[in-house]
Amino acid sequence: MNKNQLLLVLILMCCSMISTAREVIIYGTVEHPVSRKIRYTVQDSYLSGNEVLYEVDLNQENKYAVTIDLEETGIIKMTYNRKDMWIYLWGGAYIEVNFSNHNFYSSFNYDGDAAMENTYLAKYVEKFGIIDPYDAAAIFPALLVSNDVYDQMLRLSPSDFSKYAAGKQQEERSFDANYPKRHRLNPDFLAFIKARIDYRWASYLLAYTYFGKKNGYEIPDTFSLFLFDLKIVNDKTLHSADYIGFLEEYLKYNYREMKGDTTLPTDKFQLFGEKYELLSKLLTNTPLELMQGRLLRRILKPKYIPFVETYYKDYIDYSLTEYYVYEVKKIYKEAAKFSNNAPAPDFELMGENGKKVRLSDFKGKVIYLSFWASWCQPCIREMNKSVSNRVALQDTNIVFLYISVDRTGDKWGKALEKYAHYRTSRDFHVYGKGRKSEVAKKYRVISLPQYFLVDKDGSFITSFVKASDSSFIPQMLELVNGDQGNFGDK
Repeated sequence: MNKNQLLLVLILMCCSMISTAREVIIYGTVEHPVSRKIRYTVQDSYLSGNEVLYEVDLNQENKYAVTIDLEETGIIKMTYNRKDMWIYLWGGAYIEVNFSNHNFYSSFNYDGDAAMENTYLAKYVEKFGIIDPYDAAAIFPALLVSNDVYDQMLRLSPSDFSKYAAGKQQEERSFDANYPKRHRLNPDFLAFIKARIDYRWASYLLAYTYFGKKNGYEIPDTFSLFLFDLKIVNDKTLHSADYIGFLEEYLKYNYREMKGDTTLPTDKFQLFGEKYELLSKLLTNTPLELMQGRLLRRILKPKYIPFVETYYKDYIDYSLTEYYVYEVKKIYKEAAKFSNNAPAPDFELMGENGKKVRLSDFKGKVIYLSFWASWCQPCIREMNKSVSNRVALQDTNIVFLYISVDRTGDKWGKALEKYAHYRTSRDFHVYGKGRKSEVAKKYRVISLPQYFLVDKDGSFITSFVKASDSSFIPQMLELVNGDQGNFGDK
């Protein structure tokens, strides 16, 4: 062992002594590297859907060490040079993970905690693969389907797809049952693998019922008999992405069965209410709380808060899982910041003439806020398409405030010159200092373009159409005349 290896070991020993029970330590060496960075993704919450990202750089000897917070036993996704690998760990563990960029999936070597389990996992991944989210058919909101399985969903009859799925599932079960020294693996890990095999393929079968009908096949009643062999309410698999995906598909399947030939509602709130009530008939205990929380998460948008207030309060009052209650409260609190009549956060940014511009400078006027960037083509198209509407409103009490989140002020300035013909006399442009700036954080700017409407008193109006819409002018005139009217969706 050379002095650099000894130093790394000493550092890891010190980290392990001071780390909390939630922290895991991953270290190792990369052979034949082509990238200096390794990324790790941890599912922070299956209720909120939030993920936490960690990055670590290789040192001059191609070694690395990273400390990661891990709330529960489960999977960490490691990404290197656009290839993914799973690492199974628990809080307080540390593991050495060595691999090569050459023959990536067959090169993994482990030492330390969960070495045997991760050796199994590497062989499982090498044989059955990990679905690439950028090259897969994503079935909203929680199920990824590889393109080859998706192609079979679209092509095969119900009986043929059922046989296809059963055969593929049996391959995975045989791999698991015949794995050498299987008896020495952690029982929780074996339960994780079983949940993956059982619930993932069950999800695919449920998803097929939708695509099969869409393609003209009649789904026989016997097709869903596999559900009788599954434990639908399973408190022990709540930290399995495959189980969560199954519950989502199970809800969608039963909702379609409940509605029969009735046209499904297009109103988001009606859809939410019917599914929320149905969940209480399908699930119990913690899985019920998790899934109701996930439904609330998706409907807890600023404009829907008045409609879901009763559901939210009931969830907070009657849910027994404190962490789920905490998560839903946090989501509600964030949405409430942008709800109707909530005060819009003030800011001070640099305008085109070098003078400071504040949101509060425009109090007494209706403010249409538009976050954009020079590289955002949908932003530029919207600027162009909305010119005529903005010209028609330029003699009213409405201002259009454009906030650029370009990386540099120079790029912003050049874009203003390039697109000067898309401007009106009531447009104001300010520089927002990038996507990670304070104003971007205040307004939770995640994607572009993003729009907000602020009334004369400086408060949000949550339901409105974007400036290029044909109904934008009459709605804005109603607002300027003191009547917020019945505005459309944002």
